Amino acid sequence: MIIYIFFIFLIAFVFYGLIPGVGAFLIRAQWHNFRRRLTHASLLPIAENTSLKTKKGKFIGTYRLFGTLEAIQGNTRVWIAGQDFSVAADLTKTSIYLLSSFPSELQATDGTQTEFDFPDEQPAYIPWDKIFSLPSGIQIFISGCLFIEDGRYLFKNQPNRPLLVVIYDGNKELLLERSIWSARQKNEYLNQFTPISMICGSLSLLLIAFLLSRLIDFSRNIFSQLNYYIPAVLSLSLFLFPIIYLLPPGVIFYFLYRRFWKQARFLRAERDLLKLPLRYLSDLGGLEKNECSAELPDGEKYIMLRKSKAAKQYDPLFRLPITHRECSLYKKVAEEKDYYFFGTPGKNRLLKKPQDPMGELIAIPGNPFKLAEACQKKSIKVGILSAIFIFSGLLINLVLLFLSLFWLLIYLLPVY
Repeated sequence: MIIYIFFIFLIAFVFYGLIPGVGAFLIRAQWHNFRRRLTHASLLPIAENTSLKTKKGKFIGTYRLFGTLEAIQGNTRVWIAGQDFSVAADLTKTSIYLLSSFPSELQATDGTQTEFDFPDEQPAYIPWDKIFSLPSGIQIFISGCLFIEDGRYLFKNQPNRPLLVVIYDGNKELLLERSIWSARQKNEYLNQFTPISMICGSLSLLLIAFLLSRLIDFSRNIFSQLNYYIPAVLSLSLFLFPIIYLLPPGVIFYFLYRRFWKQARFLRAERDLLKLPLRYLSDLGGLEKNECSAELPDGEKYIMLRKSKAAKQYDPLFRLPITHRECSLYKKVAEEKDYYFFGTPGKNRLLKKPQDPMGELIAIPGNPFKLAEACQKKSIKVGILSAIFIFSGLLINLVLLFLSLFWLLIYLLPVY
């Protein structure tokens, strides 16, 4: 009996846990890689015709470009219209990210936009060879290696630096924030491997239950054959695993799991947004000073100003139309007295929006690095709590289902 039970649990672990779990790590790594690549791309210079003309050689460098689709040439090449020139892109073996549609009424960049308004749907991820047509004029962001071939500028994949291509709508100034906020799986367990794995696992367990039932002699006392009967009932119970979490009383734990898992995902998104202005700073120790500066990819100066909350009544910085990126944990973090302003120097020691579309003019109540760390720690705790809830609900339902089937089948067997 022990061997049968071990084998049944092994099948359940492989098909219900291991395979979907590997898929979960892969899907999380995929979105983490996308966010990392897009953040790194924001540190690249923007391709401009005037600056590119001074470059010599076939390989010009790594650049990014905001443009619109001009035309599709053949099966792998597209033409993208930039601000004052056009470039080609060879999309061989390239996947395209499509951001979810952004309602026009939420596209403000005057300080009223917050991350809570961003669409929560994750971007679509489609290989170029699966895309059959695209309308001209759609907005495209591309980054990667730029070459000159036959007198034309060409973005092309390289072994260690593949192209990053994002199709989006709305303001390009919000492209980075929208991507960082939404580019994460809502539930990593539900990935492309999960459906087929669960089907195979369920059918395997059902087959085992059937084969074990063939070994039971129903003309004899069933309690003398528990070495077959218990594994058969256990296998039949685990066969219902894909829907067992929806049964009472464990369904209560499922809703608690969803609530806390969503909170953990929200905290991870907050963590990444809080870190965005810090990517320009080479030394995070500057956050302890009242002012520090960095340089944007186009050479523009980018500064951080630390202001006391007590200065809110008279300091003109607080009256600027700046987006305030507040952290949900702000009141629970020790430091509550300072505001951190990020932007390009303007007149009278005020700040303005950088010319770089991915540069932010933003104010963060509290130290963004400490807030990001707090979000990270809280997300881990909440994630563990959500896992405890889902496993508790599954275990309770599994035990109750096993006992119910065990005694129900014993009661019904004499009828037959």
